[in-house]
Amino acid sequence: MTGLLGFLLFAVLVAGAAAGLAPSLARSLLRWGARRIGHAGQARRYEEEWLADLERVPGKAAKLGHACGVLALSVPRLRAQYRRDSRTAILPGWITGGTSRQLAGAPEVDAALQRVAEILVPHFADHCFVDLFQGSALIRRAQQHAGGWTPPPGAWAQVGEQIRYPEGHFCQRAMASLDTVVVSDTAATEDSHPAPSAKSLDAAHQVGVTSVIAAPLYARGELLGVIAIATSGLTGRTERFDIGDRQFMGAVASRVSATIDATTTAETRPATQPWAGAVARA
Repeated sequence: MTGLLGFLLFAVLVAGAAAGLAPSLARSLLRWGARRIGHAGQARRYEEEWLADLERVPGKAAKLGHACGVLALSVPRLRAQYRRDSRTAILPGWITGGTSRQLAGAPEVDAALQRVAEILVPHFADHCFVDLFQGSALIRRAQQHAGGWTPPPGAWAQVGEQIRYPEGHFCQRAMASLDTVVVSDTAATEDSHPAPSAKSLDAAHQVGVTSVIAAPLYARGELLGVIAIATSGLTGRTERFDIGDRQFMGAVASRVSATIDATTTAETRPATQPWAGAVARA
């Protein structure tokens, strides 16, 4: 839609120079807009509806104004709607299928988790973190950032380091509630989602973190850890996670959890996981 404003301005200029072309131009604008809602199956439907509505608009100039209004208001909304629906319906199958194959065929869980992070970034997010419990300690096992960006030293936990999430942090909340947590606007809710440290918060500001999703990793009633993804200023993407993305991340976490559980023997994990105390102390 980057050329939409220019196209509309051009249409207005043409109409001003030759008002007789306005109805024809209005129809062309509506056909052009229908093709850009991002859903081929619906394009024809909206084109027919919009053209039928246009015929009921009296006056040549009014027809052009009506078409410009549809492009300025309806097309962006429909693009956002169908982009979200498409991502929810199609992308989860691709991601979860990919994670299953990667984990099931990997001899080392850490290497497999890193590949999962590389699937999620940059296709769906700008950052991905996977933390798993080792006894009572939560350890960063994988992470990935878009564009090769690296967190400043001492800011975000590195692979192999212990991470402690304070009470109220979105990852802590996800583990404590065993439910996916979505934060659509991190800046607006910063006070209610404290960072692990001042350096961690500074790094988030530096990279421009905008939204996050955290989902618990658990299987057979046992909490294994947490997976989190975030959007930021690294890629220039404008969409933010919202409540509609819960199903997607829940599916990813469920598949990753099940496969970790299946590929990790009883000897490599403690019989019980004292996660509740670990989360509370983090």
